Amino acid sequence: MKKNTIYTLVCGISALILAQAAIAETNANVIDTITIVNHYPTVLEFSIENGNPKVTPDLSKQFSLATGSQISSAVTEGNSKEGTQVYIYTHGDEGFSAFWAVEKRQIHGYLVRGLAYSWNNAAQATIIFCTKEEFQAQGHC
Repeated sequence: MKKNTIYTLVCGISALILAQAAIAETNANVIDTITIVNHYPTVLEFSIENGNPKVTPDLSKQFSLATGSQISSAVTEGNSKEGTQVYIYTHGDEGFSAFWAVEKRQIHGYLVRGLAYSWNNAAQATIIFCTKEEFQAQGHC
């Protein structure tokens, strides 16, 4: 009888440990805020082009970032009707552009021309725009 009790106890503790690990893994893949940073040497223009703008409620439909500046927004789940992602177009006077998206679980990079950007998908996510030369020299913006 003692062996069965010990076995049951060990199985129960193992299940609790695995459940906590799964919860920690799930929470690790959630973006709470996004910060957009401009390391590019000119002003960058941003516009929300598609998707659900409520995913990034603190961002205006159109905004600009001067060199060295940044802006942050909360990131929400969105919903099935309006969408769970927001698609953002970034461009400048020199003909460069980027198209990317944000959702609660990750940032997606789609298209880029004439500039570079890098990001992380941490809870406090950051996407940084820079020159191609800076990216090549450092391996990131």
